[in-house]
Amino acid sequence: MNNWNSAVRKFLEQWTNKKEFEGAVLSGSYAVGTQLKNSDIDIMIVLSDKTEWWQRGNLVVDGFLIEYIADPTFMWKKAFDDDYNSGKKVSVNMFAISKVLLDKNGVVAKLKEEAEAVMKKPFKKMETRDIEMAKYHLWNGLEKLKELFSSGFVKYAPLYYLHLSKIINFYASFVGLSIPAVAKIYKFLNDSEFRKKYKLEGFADEKFVSLINDCLENYTSLEAIRKLNVFVLDKLGEFKINGWELRTEIKKQAIGKQSQNRARHVKRGRDVESNSTGTFDSAV
Repeated sequence: MNNWNSAVRKFLEQWTNKKEFEGAVLSGSYAVGTQLKNSDIDIMIVLSDKTEWWQRGNLVVDGFLIEYIADPTFMWKKAFDDDYNSGKKVSVNMFAISKVLLDKNGVVAKLKEEAEAVMKKPFKKMETRDIEMAKYHLWNGLEKLKELFSSGFVKYAPLYYLHLSKIINFYASFVGLSIPAVAKIYKFLNDSEFRKKYKLEGFADEKFVSLINDCLENYTSLEAIRKLNVFVLDKLGEFKINGWELRTEIKKQAIGKQSQNRARHVKRGRDVESNSTGTFDSAV
């Protein structure tokens, strides 16, 4: 097998002579030593703040697939802020676990320090409105599963895994925890060494983890996900569908800002996955 270090060096040769280039880091599985045979190599490129463009792409070098994002420094910082404010630490985590490959003026090292600081920063508590909406979606999702269960697993499965993902995300938000991409969830839940390498805090509630594992192992069972649903609903607070209502103030200025942000992300080609803010979908 070709040496992946050599592939990375060859890839960076096309960037080092660009006037906008400040440096680069290696992230993902290759940075922490958990890569598998078909793992891609994640590289994050830092450009000067005078740069008026960004770039994302994939390139095969010596048999290794390299996935990269090149962004000006201020956009990396914005990604960190957007990440944190949305209750995620995806881009932040990618930078925090990274290894500096090149750093012309010390900018990359400072970005890494900032990312590590944000990783230690606790999330704000989940707002009452969001908790109430989460409880409604948990109730509604389980009701839909009950309707489909008798139709057979082929029709039931898509909603089952979608609802399971929602349960995990809602509870993570409630307890203020950042979780990795879906492909890494099982290791995140059950492998303390994995969490250590990726600088991630695990769920403190062992019963919650046990209930998720039960859902993953007994995926044809409605009872397993029902128990998990009840557990999380109990943690979020009492819920009764009869008489449930939620009224919130309409903030027109906020709506306009959200629309602008949405358009900007779509234009930049980043509207790929709800837990990604300018970083790799496979993230951690």
